[in-house]
Amino acid sequence: MTKPFVFTIKIAVSVLLLQFLFFRVDYREISSVFYRLDIRDFFAAFAVLFLAVLVGVLRWRIFLSVFTKVSFRDLALLNIVGLFYSVFLPGGALTGEAVKFYKSFGIPAKRSDVIFSILMDKATGFIAFALLGMGAFLMSSAEVENSVGILMAFAFCVFGSVLFLLLFYPPVFYFLRSVFDKMFGKSGGRFKNFCVVAFSTLLAYVGKYKILCVSLLYGLVFQFLNCAGIFIVAKSLHLPVSFLDIVWVYALVSIILFVPASIMGLGLREVSFVYLLGLLSISAAASAGLSFVVFLLSLSFALLGGVLEVGLFAVKRLNLSL
Repeated sequence: MTKPFVFTIKIAVSVLLLQFLFFRVDYREISSVFYRLDIRDFFAAFAVLFLAVLVGVLRWRIFLSVFTKVSFRDLALLNIVGLFYSVFLPGGALTGEAVKFYKSFGIPAKRSDVIFSILMDKATGFIAFALLGMGAFLMSSAEVENSVGILMAFAFCVFGSVLFLLLFYPPVFYFLRSVFDKMFGKSGGRFKNFCVVAFSTLLAYVGKYKILCVSLLYGLVFQFLNCAGIFIVAKSLHLPVSFLDIVWVYALVSIILFVPASIMGLGLREVSFVYLLGLLSISAAASAGLSFVVFLLSLSFALLGGVLEVGLFAVKRLNLSL
């Protein structure tokens, strides 16, 4: 499928989901929820989420440190600028990661090393959300409709995470590599070439339990801070929800948004919040209001990234003219 076609499909998905939402909820009810938001709470949430972004930079830096040394400042700039492109260009988060890769050409490492460090960073973020979400769900005292289905969803994510982590246990890694070699031999074409590069790059992380554990710890802190920022907004909007419930709800919403099915997550994020918070008997208007504030926070980070991108471009042009 061509990129314009995929982009059109994503727009259609966002429009249909938002239409479905506004068919169920009067937009005036959602706007009334917005009026409850204290601007000081918005900026407090922004500050907490910004701290989470910095922790995320530390997590990525750990994976890159296996191949090369890169300053925290440079990676932080790449991360924040990537947020701008992930919101304002087609492709969403995937575009943001692609821009991070493109702008990392100055990093003294092979392209494959940078790509797989980004993939490892995203994978540990997913694992941290799965673990944190399942733990919060099990500890929550709230009565949740369809609790078995929610638990099964988390269990599936955690099971997949364990299988992924087992890949870096040396006996498992070398067994899979030997199976791959026997299956393809000298054939396989591009797929085989990709797998060869993947195995050779991921080998750098095999048996590096300290790196994996520290990255997971950073991932847990990163996701905890994200949930704390969302909880500040939820309390400002007077939503009757506990921190533990925000953790598992936001974890599931974030896992759902890993699927790039809509533009900037619009529609998919809102419907997910409405459904999951509805299981806690929270009104659709309040849930949608929270979701739109979360989107505004994402937009704020994207605008910050845009300002930094323009500033870096201006400095580069100035240096070239001197």
